[in-house]
Amino acid sequence: MYTSYLCLADGYYVTLSLEDKSVPALSCEVEPTLKNTLGIDMGLNEFLVISCPVASERV
Repeated sequence: MYTSYLCLADGYYVTLSLEDKSVPALSCEVEPTLKNTLGIDMGLNEFLVISCPVASERV
């Protein structure tokens, strides 16, 4: 288990990561190309921008 703590001006944040050995590992048989790859960026000006290009406003 991985744990990280972060203290910022607006509060405390905790990240927990857990590895479950009973979940099988996935193997990918697809070769990544520009046609089958999608980029996602979450930023300050737009809430979500994907490489299609589509933007989502903040809620």
